[in-house]
Amino acid sequence: MRPVIINKSGIPFGINGIFVDKVIALRNRGIKSPLVIAGLVGLPASYVSKVLKQEGKRVLDIGPGRRPRSDANIFLDIDHERIKHLPNPVIWDLNKTPYPFEDESLDKIYMESVLEHLEAPTSAIVKELWRVLKYNGKLVLIVPNSYFITKRIMFLFGIMHNNFRPQHRKYLNYSFVLNTAREAGFWVEHEPYKYLPFKNLLLPKIEMTFRKDV
Repeated sequence: MRPVIINKSGIPFGINGIFVDKVIALRNRGIKSPLVIAGLVGLPASYVSKVLKQEGKRVLDIGPGRRPRSDANIFLDIDHERIKHLPNPVIWDLNKTPYPFEDESLDKIYMESVLEHLEAPTSAIVKELWRVLKYNGKLVLIVPNSYFITKRIMFLFGIMHNNFRPQHRKYLNYSFVLNTAREAGFWVEHEPYKYLPFKNLLLPKIEMTFRKDV
């Protein structure tokens, strides 16, 4: 796994923090075109655009596991060993709210395969994520769908799918996650299978992006 590098500007970048600082320095000198900056620093224009877009943003990855998000620059977990090698690690029991962030202080939150492990009510956790996000901030939420038809059939035949392992404290489905987020005040920004019927049965995992609106 390529390490996430945080440069002086606080921007995560997967190549080299020195290049990131050069990009920001050129932008501060009045060069605004990503193509021009890319030519001067020797990076693809797509990377330069990503750096400029991320400048100054606070992106939180909750429970990053073995695959931390490349655009995150804050990492939250109960286990110090899991995130000690990452920039800006924050140690916290995810069942306890409020989380250690000010109101409306984060631009984006990732929470993948975490919600099902928490004993705290799902509604309380989602409302807490709404609190710490800035307006127009985004929440990327990914959890396994316990109602997926393959898992249900396996269960009927006495085969325990790994979705029902003991460390999973709750079993979530598509409709419940969607409604819980809406009740907390979120709008759906991206719903990959919006028009798919019987989503509770046909999707192995729930993956949606929500936006905090006024």
